[in-house]
Amino acid sequence: MLRSGGTQNEVTDMPHLPPHLPHHAAVSPPSGPLHAHRPEPVEPPAAPPDPAEPDTIPGPTPDPIEPVEPVTPPIGDPPPQPTQTPQAADRRERPLQC
Repeated sequence: MLRSGGTQNEVTDMPHLPPHLPHHAAVSPPSGPLHAHRPEPVEPPAAPPDPAEPDTIPGPTPDPIEPVEPVTPPIGDPPPQPTQTPQAADRRERPLQC
């Protein structure tokens, strides 16, 4: 909503705010100290690594995985799939109720 002769940035009415509040109402600071909902666990510092020992323990080397050759589909129609006849349950006719 603009005043007559106003600019696009000049807002004169903010219906979502009560009339006694200014448009830039300051937020009151929180009362009391701020705490996290769940504090991070405090872990004791780890000992520095020994430079004489390796970072990981070498294990047996796994056998290399050979790539599988892609199988080309056969040319022609696919074999017929077995079909199952739908079985309708016996039910008596009922008049429609509106």
